Amino acid sequence: MTEAEQLHPPYIYQNEEIFIEHFHTVATKGSCEAVLWSHKLKNGFIWRSQNGCTSPTKEQWQAFPVNH
Repeated sequence: MTEAEQLHPPYIYQNEEIFIEHFHTVATKGSCEAVLWSHKLKNGFIWRSQNGCTSPTKEQWQAFPVNH
């Protein structure tokens, strides 16, 4: 397993049915990924989860003002 640092507080949307997280991570070797998690809630608890991640290009990473 690779250690990674989560950058910036995740953007979160939540209601009684779904919980969404979006954040960036940087691995110890310097690679970066944008991560999106969606969680289906049942009785107030996470019941099912799904995630996806993608590596932004250098230009996309530099265009995000918080990364400077």
